[in-house]
Amino acid sequence: MLTIYKSGNQLDSISISQADESKTISSAKGISIDEAKQQALTSARMFEAGTSMNILNKPGSAGLVIDKYAKTLEKTIENIDKKGDQHKVVFNNKEMTIKELFHKQFGQMSSDSDQIGRQSKTSDKPLIEWLTKELKTPIGELNHSGMLTKIKSLSVFGTTVWQLMTPPEGNRPTKSSDPIENKAKNAADFSANRDKNIKALNSVLRGVCSDVAPLYKEFTQKTRTKAFDDPLTRARSERMPMVEDEKGQLKPVEGKYEDAAKYGLGFGQVVQRVHDKNSLEQKKLSAALNDNKNINGIPRENAPIQDLNRPYMMSEDEIKSIPQGYKDLGIEQGIKAHELNHGTGVNRWQPYGVYALESTQQGLPFAGAQSGGTCDILLAATVLSGNSLYSNPKEVMPLTLGAAAFMNYGGYHTFNEVLPIGEAMSSGKPFVPSNRTERNKTELYDRVQSHARKYLPPITEQNISSYKQVHTGTINELKQQHKSLSFDLSDFGNTTFYNK
Repeated sequence: MLTIYKSGNQLDSISISQADESKTISSAKGISIDEAKQQALTSARMFEAGTSMNILNKPGSAGLVIDKYAKTLEKTIENIDKKGDQHKVVFNNKEMTIKELFHKQFGQMSSDSDQIGRQSKTSDKPLIEWLTKELKTPIGELNHSGMLTKIKSLSVFGTTVWQLMTPPEGNRPTKSSDPIENKAKNAADFSANRDKNIKALNSVLRGVCSDVAPLYKEFTQKTRTKAFDDPLTRARSERMPMVEDEKGQLKPVEGKYEDAAKYGLGFGQVVQRVHDKNSLEQKKLSAALNDNKNINGIPRENAPIQDLNRPYMMSEDEIKSIPQGYKDLGIEQGIKAHELNHGTGVNRWQPYGVYALESTQQGLPFAGAQSGGTCDILLAATVLSGNSLYSNPKEVMPLTLGAAAFMNYGGYHTFNEVLPIGEAMSSGKPFVPSNRTERNKTELYDRVQSHARKYLPPITEQNISSYKQVHTGTINELKQQHKSLSFDLSDFGNTTFYNK
């Protein structure tokens, strides 16, 4: 039996009771995983890495769908540049032109950021000029990095639309001289400004989308619902950031956990400040975060990936002990060919909610809980199509496969944190953040293969199938070695809740 301990709506810990013994298996420090299950998760991470690199290298129809939305986004950016100065929006309690806003938002793709898909340091073009050229160049003429750029651009656009339509509530402006405190508290109630934001969006989207509002409304009712950010299922905390001390050695800061929404950073418990806000440590932390352009790349305590040039999810120990079956498929060469210095999401977050715990039980890796970034990509596509994409698998699933590969490359989200969102949308059903839905009765990686057969080139599907065979063989060996190894959610039994 699982016992969930919470304070108000916030998850504290999860314990399991077996044979009259109770053991904490999940808390803000992370999820407890035994050795056999850890080996299963390692193999799963390698399957997802191999699948992702094949999708990025030869995306087929997934690339064509992403190309289509990227071209529409390029035209929208062009329209924003031409007319955006005429329309003002309210964003993070500050009025600005919609052109100024989008230029600021796309700034996270500049060469000095830690984001994947960013502008190369060798490019001498202004950021927006470089970006629009990339967006209208077919993926077939680019390498995998071009696909990363297009997906990242869609994510930035979708995030911005979401934030304009879903202003942070409940934080009133302050006259504090502390800029960090201002940033946290200036997320005032923007509800009165939503009409202004909608009008501005509709103006720059003229010819693309007649009205953002009904599409957004449907999206909040079916995909990014209130249940999506339920702290019991999605609970996660940042690993503690590290900065250099007076001797030049990296040490964890004495950080203060706060709600990510305060800073426009999505969901979770984040560290933007230390307990002594006027200290040298605070100045070093702010400089290292670089206005959060390096929020994924900043050194963090107990980060599993030390080589930030290496993509995908494998830790240092895992990359040193790749099974021969995966080596024979060329996983090492594939990883090497995709190297890029970047901030790694799995180094940042420690998920400990029910969704991540259930994923672990099934032998499915976790990284950052159910993916808000995937929602942003799907919302962007919806707005850029001008129509609802629900019950439209030919559009949604190729996009979702691309998003899954993108998220896996950056170490942001695993397949189980991405694919079910697109699957629900493609079937016209609400996304439920649970591993116990009807859809989950079919094993996730079997569903991946099925999607690959429908939406990816034969060579890509064949390579994915080969990775699946190696993973299945690894799991069967583990079951032989560890007779008690189980991936059955029913082992958790019933669930009770206890409020502290």
